[in-house]
Amino acid sequence: MNENINKKFDVKNFDYDKCYEEVKENASKNINIIVCGATGVGKSSLINDFFEFDKDSAAPVGSSGKPQTRGIHEYHSKSITLFDTEGYEVESSSTPENSAFYKNIIDLIDERKNTYSADLGMHIHEVWYCINNRFMNLDERLIKDIQARNIPVCVIITKVDNLDENEVAQIKDAVGEAGKRSRINGVEVFTYSTNSDLGDEYVQKSEINSWAHHNLDDYLRESFIPSLKKAQGQMAEMMIKHKIPKYAALAAGIVTATSFVPVPLSDSVPLMGIQVKMAMDILSCYGIDNDMKGVVKNLAGAGFVSYIGKTLASQLLSVIPFVGGAAKATVNVSVATTVTATLGVAITKICEEYTKACIENGGSKDLMITKISDYFTVENLKKVMKEISKGKDQKIVERIVKAVVDMFKDTKKGARK
Repeated sequence: MNENINKKFDVKNFDYDKCYEEVKENASKNINIIVCGATGVGKSSLINDFFEFDKDSAAPVGSSGKPQTRGIHEYHSKSITLFDTEGYEVESSSTPENSAFYKNIIDLIDERKNTYSADLGMHIHEVWYCINNRFMNLDERLIKDIQARNIPVCVIITKVDNLDENEVAQIKDAVGEAGKRSRINGVEVFTYSTNSDLGDEYVQKSEINSWAHHNLDDYLRESFIPSLKKAQGQMAEMMIKHKIPKYAALAAGIVTATSFVPVPLSDSVPLMGIQVKMAMDILSCYGIDNDMKGVVKNLAGAGFVSYIGKTLASQLLSVIPFVGGAAKATVNVSVATTVTATLGVAITKICEEYTKACIENGGSKDLMITKISDYFTVENLKKVMKEISKGKDQKIVERIVKAVVDMFKDTKKGARK
């Protein structure tokens, strides 16, 4: 793909099929996550709330603490396999090594590693450890032994709406004390509930997603985001935090490595290859695969990226002066990242609108209910771009650009030492 994006963009001869296949291949690596904890702690509810499933594939949810998961069940969400383990009864958890719960999880981890020693895609990659009102000896021992196998594990305090602040603090303290006692290394603790009215302080879906994404190996990260549930804004948040900044940094790398000056932008520029791939990547994460190539090709052919580049470049030039080579390089990076980030945010917002319309018209399973081409028009993108430049979303773009420009400056400083 590098040879495809580093030369001037040719809308007629650009290999859209190859770009599409690379996006799909990058997101096809299999991720295996264990979700475990005591009986009735809400593991299945958490799985259904975070990840996208067909209606017939959702994890069964119990009531009144009655277990619905027996043994270990596998649930598949695009490229993620979730292992929902049968919980343990709190009263019977005093001897960790003799617990069926302990043995099931450790045996699953060890068997997959030993049976598929050369196939990392079959290993367990993360453990989400759910607790509710107590942190038991079994929890401490099991987390220690999971970490000993070099598997990242986080603790999620579920049903936090049933706890008061003191109870939450006590659980966090218990995990911290266990860390000192058993040398459990830096286990992060999150709070969660399916009751979104509690607010982000207690329903830490964003933090859990970011932890999960960060703790995966680089080659697996592209596969995590497409499996998330599209509704409730968590997909958009992951785009803004992880996907768009990646492409903005790639755009900065192009102008830095090639001394390309994107001011003013012409109708055929190297950056457009990156931005076409970003557009396909975002659409793919939202499950919008039908006619994706046609939509992106039409926008590129309409010169839309060039249009926003010229508009944003003129805005930037009015506030950033050209003073010497260093300032010129900074302006080039600023323009490239601003164009890319703004386009990424605009595409994300339209994907959110489109997904919402599909869900309202019959569910997210069939995204062909509403035509994607009706949403991805040059006119609609221009309208959304204007809303971004004048509204609160401009702050999102500014944060992405600042992070990339600061990284660019740090790299320059390191090169001079």
